[in-house]
Amino acid sequence: FIKQVIIEGFKSYKDQVTIEPFSAAINTVVGANGSGKSNFFSAIRFVLGDLYSTTHIEDRQSLLHEGAGHAVTSAYVEIIFDNSDGRLPVDGDEVRLRRSVGLKKDEYHLDQKHITKTEVVNLLESAGFSRSNPYYIVQQGKIALMATMRDHERLELIKEVAGTRVYEERREESLRSLQETATKKEEIQQVLEYFEDKVKELASDRDELARYQELDRKWRSIEYALYDQQLQEANGRLEAIDSAREEAGAKSSRAHERACQVHLDRRRAEDDVAQAEERVAGLGREVEEAQSARSTAIRAHAELASEVAEVQGGLADKQTDREVDAEDLKGVVQQVADAEMKLAEARIAVEEGQAREKRLQGEADAAERRLQALNQKRDQGSHFSSKRERDTWVAGEVKDMRATLRQKGESLRKVEAQIQELGSSLVEQNTALGEHQGLLDEQEQELVAEMEQLALIKKEHSELCDQRKDLWRTGADFEEKLAKAQEALQRSERGLESHGSRDALRGMRSVRRLVEEHGIQGCFGPVLELFECAPALSTALDTAAGNALFHVVVDTDATATRIVQLLNRTKGGRVTFVPLNRVPPASVQYPTQHGNDVVPLVKMLKCDARFEPALQQVFGRTLLCRTLDLAARVAEETRLDCVTMQGDLVTHRGTLSGGFYELKGSKVENGRAVREGQARLRELRQQQREQKERSDVIEHTIAQKLGDIQHKDAQVSKLQKGVNGIRGELGDLRLKGAAAKQSLQALESAAEKIREGMAALEVEIAALEAQLGTPLTNSLSQAEQDELHAMHLEAQRSKEALVAAQTEHMKMLTSQKELETLLSANLLKQKEEIEGRLAAVGTAQFDAAELQRKQAELESAQRQVDLSLEQKVRLEQEAEEASKALKALHARVEDLKGQEEAAQADLQEEARATDRLGSERQLLLQRRQDLEGKIRGLGSLPSDAFNMYRAWSKKQLLKAQDKLRGQLKDFSHLNKKALDQYAGFAEQRDEFRRRFERQEAEEAKIEELVWALDVQKDQAIERTFRGVAKEFEQVFRQLTGGGKGQLVMVRAPRKNKDEENVPPGGEAGGAGRATRSKKVGGEPLKKKPRTALKLDEYTGVSCKVSFGNETTQNMKQLSGGQKTVVALAIIFAIQRCDPAPFYLFDEIDAALDPQYRTAIARMLEAQAADEKSPTQFVQTTFHPELVLCASHVYGVSHRNRISRVDRILREDALKFIEEDKTHQKA
Repeated sequence: FIKQVIIEGFKSYKDQVTIEPFSAAINTVVGANGSGKSNFFSAIRFVLGDLYSTTHIEDRQSLLHEGAGHAVTSAYVEIIFDNSDGRLPVDGDEVRLRRSVGLKKDEYHLDQKHITKTEVVNLLESAGFSRSNPYYIVQQGKIALMATMRDHERLELIKEVAGTRVYEERREESLRSLQETATKKEEIQQVLEYFEDKVKELASDRDELARYQELDRKWRSIEYALYDQQLQEANGRLEAIDSAREEAGAKSSRAHERACQVHLDRRRAEDDVAQAEERVAGLGREVEEAQSARSTAIRAHAELASEVAEVQGGLADKQTDREVDAEDLKGVVQQVADAEMKLAEARIAVEEGQAREKRLQGEADAAERRLQALNQKRDQGSHFSSKRERDTWVAGEVKDMRATLRQKGESLRKVEAQIQELGSSLVEQNTALGEHQGLLDEQEQELVAEMEQLALIKKEHSELCDQRKDLWRTGADFEEKLAKAQEALQRSERGLESHGSRDALRGMRSVRRLVEEHGIQGCFGPVLELFECAPALSTALDTAAGNALFHVVVDTDATATRIVQLLNRTKGGRVTFVPLNRVPPASVQYPTQHGNDVVPLVKMLKCDARFEPALQQVFGRTLLCRTLDLAARVAEETRLDCVTMQGDLVTHRGTLSGGFYELKGSKVENGRAVREGQARLRELRQQQREQKERSDVIEHTIAQKLGDIQHKDAQVSKLQKGVNGIRGELGDLRLKGAAAKQSLQALESAAEKIREGMAALEVEIAALEAQLGTPLTNSLSQAEQDELHAMHLEAQRSKEALVAAQTEHMKMLTSQKELETLLSANLLKQKEEIEGRLAAVGTAQFDAAELQRKQAELESAQRQVDLSLEQKVRLEQEAEEASKALKALHARVEDLKGQEEAAQADLQEEARATDRLGSERQLLLQRRQDLEGKIRGLGSLPSDAFNMYRAWSKKQLLKAQDKLRGQLKDFSHLNKKALDQYAGFAEQRDEFRRRFERQEAEEAKIEELVWALDVQKDQAIERTFRGVAKEFEQVFRQLTGGGKGQLVMVRAPRKNKDEENVPPGGEAGGAGRATRSKKVGGEPLKKKPRTALKLDEYTGVSCKVSFGNETTQNMKQLSGGQKTVVALAIIFAIQRCDPAPFYLFDEIDAALDPQYRTAIARMLEAQAADEKSPTQFVQTTFHPELVLCASHVYGVSHRNRISRVDRILREDALKFIEEDKTHQKA
């Protein structure tokens, strides 16, 4: 969908207008008449190519802004499409399409790249914009046009939507071809009649000409026999020479192959010597490194042995301390348990004594109160004068006691609240104590785990350090190998430079440098580096290609142009490039009659398929021949260059070059050495990079391990501090708990005393209240006196027992305090100190793990010492064996040098012998060529001419020749070409007859094609009509709220039966459908009659609708608004049949009633929100219905003849529409 539109200089939009992003749903544009709404739509159609052909300068000028100020000379409109769904076949979620126009230009750009209008049209069609269906844009006037369409115009519309334009264009093209075919037939007919006349004229001279031809055949047969005898003699000698040359060539080939093989063996032996020298030097260094490593390993072993001894000693001391503390801890724990048991017993005894003391105290208090009551009763008479006075005093006492009782009750509630609060605090302290204890256990376990992980990480760090040392040694080896490989490559390049073109090599090096510096893609290197071949072909390839081996292959001429510009700028030399896009395809016909003796040189090469055109251009016209004679013969026959294995070259022009060619000067061999050196260098550099990557990984891992060690050390320290802190908090919590318990006991004792006092007060109050209302007396009854006496005795005994219980209770309390002091001040502190020492010393598990790690390192160091000794001994043995092998290789190189010199001498001798035979053979070949030319000059001979005179002698042949010469003089007046002319004219007559028949067949095929196109067109129209008719019914029903609409094909008047299947125009007018016949030298050619197409019977499309009532009306019976509804229904039906990604509507609701505008708004909303195929709408309107359904609303304003588009609020748009209506009414 359209995401954004940018306009500048187009019509009324002078300044650049960047419209805020459109919604993917409905976008409504409002604005006053003349403000630029139509120009805004025109701008979009301008980019889409739907409007404005700017062929003439006047057309382009009309698109530019005209107004005050500076003149506008160019304009552009750019549409930004959202391509997240990939509808446009362009990479990217956002596609920018711009069309720029000026007085002298009209061009398109796609994502800032220039494209043609045809490419734009194809791009839009691939996204769903059909040229045959332009109804995704509905401008002003199109609806009115459709509302007034007649039936035949409506049918033409269906045809246009069906895309019949394509079929019509192809049909017209086919008819033009048919006309051309008919014209050619007439021309062929005329020529054919001419040849018929000539054949009849020449038939009369055939008899006399036959006698002459008989004598002429005998004459030529005798001449053939004479020439054949001479030719057989030359061929016999040539066969002998060819046999000798073939044998010499075979010897020369074997000598050349042997020389090449010896040369390669020597090169390989020298490479082996270099590798062996490198191996000996490397082994020497490895021996020194092994000795150094052994010394290092011994020192490391000694250091680790010392560390192990130290760890073992420290572990023994720690173990001793741990055992002593553990034993002490057992004793203290036992003492704590005994003390706690005694303390529990003492607490039980104290509680029992306290209860007994309480009970005795209660009995004593009760006896005392009874005594006091009896005494008071006895003394009433002496203290009070009357009963009333006594009761008043008793009431006052009771009142005071009750006040005291209330005070004690208040004190009791406060104490109980303190007890409850202290109890809750004690519970919380116990909970916190349990949590701290659990946390302490977890922290201690975590501390042990962290210490074990720390030990493991230290071990891994040590192993990684060992691996890093090995990689350092490997890196040093790679540096040395790289230096030697670089040196060997430079030697090979110097060898190639000494035997090649210095300028070409300089240019090649410049090209490599420039390609690497500028990152140029598509440069593949010189031809020399792009193929592989057998070593024996090196000389032949050097000779055949020459300096073309240094031509640089690139992908396109643009790449070559860029490199040439850089070469000129940097003065980097001259280079010949081979652009693969400009290399013509191979069209060489290679001979096959010689078998394996002659093969295309290019087929002996192996290369990437991409480079085959370049190799075909360099080697494609060169053949590899077994011998030089064969090369000369094949070069003459095929007009191709031929080369032998020894490097002798015969060009297609006839020149021959050859002679001795030294293998060490071969460009191909030196190039192969350079490639191998470069490959070796690349391999070593790759290995070095991999080794560097491994080293970097090891370094990174070591750094990580060091960080892990530091992190773990910090964690261990943190955990140790945490454990110590938790232990301290546990001690504090225990002390706070003990203090809280003591406070709780004190509060409970105080509460109990308050309760006892309150109970005594209540008893006293009850006794006093019992005296109220009793008579006032001065004496006790006998029973009361007895009770008073008994109470004296009971009170005395109770006091004595209470004193004894209190004394015992104090002893028990003293014992309890002593036990508590022993526990808190001595035993528990001693236990905590011992446990702290055990924790500070560390766990036995960790110490054992540390010792085990050190012992493992010691064992590893011992193994390293043993391995270093074994490695040193092994390397010394390998170095000795490598030295012996190096001596043997030096001897082999010297032997191969001698063999190579001998092979080169043999090769030169064979070359001289071959040259002598070649000179003699060349003379014989010239003689044979002359004789063969004379034989060919005899023309065609009778079949018996080759054997008739074979047995005759030369004398007999000359005598018969003289006799025939006299007989032939009698036919000197005869036209000797009459028979040939007759045969030629007859052959041409037959050829033209065949051509005439081919034209007839072609004409029939074209007629078949025209018929097929008509059928396809009618099928497309019928298919489109069905789809539009179906969608029209649904759209019309939606727009009218239940109305019915139908599109109906209007049938033409029926014809009679004889003319029913005849197309309009009869035979002349229905090209491709009429029956035709033509007689050409035989039977007439007949064609089947065609059946008239079904859609020819229809002349239009009528529209029948019903707006919610039962009456069905046609278009003539409808009002203007109803016609507009029908036209819109047809447009929407067409759009649904051929949907586009977005639609542009320019005031489509102008002539509609509000109910239909509302229906259209609902339809647009439904289509925009469709899940399967959501559609974007951009529309202009002067009515509120299409504004209310819009996702985004835009306003077009116009000032000083300059328009601009801004996004506005829906409320502002509605307000504008209302003001516009008011203005129009006014």
